[in-house]
Amino acid sequence: MNGYFVHFFAPHELYPLRKHMIFVLDVSGSMSGRKIEQLRNAMKFVLDDLKPDDYFNIITFSSGVQGWNPETSAPLDNGWRNVWARGSTSSYYRTPIMATEDNLRKGHRFIDSLNRSEERRVGKECRSR
Repeated sequence: MNGYFVHFFAPHELYPLRKHMIFVLDVSGSMSGRKIEQLRNAMKFVLDDLKPDDYFNIITFSSGVQGWNPETSAPLDNGWRNVWARGSTSSYYRTPIMATEDNLRKGHRFIDSLNRSEERRVGKECRSR
């Protein structure tokens, strides 16, 4: 489709393995418009495919790197480098969370919010010209 082909296969008798997924997402300005919408759609598809015993976490980057706080569905503001330099008191940086229905719902809310504030700012600038 569209010049790409992918095929996944596995033996039927193979029990699915638990996955630990860390999603690293580019949310920089170059991802605005159609690209960020494609990213949102792809992430929703992938999140919907996780099983309850899978684990996941989301990291975003633009001019800096941010971990995701599933309790607030917002990025953590103190920067990823704290994990590498001094460690972090926040387990959200280091520990994927279980893909429960509630956590997946939080993940969807976070994915929906990606670059929305930037889109609103650019939209206002365009309308004011």
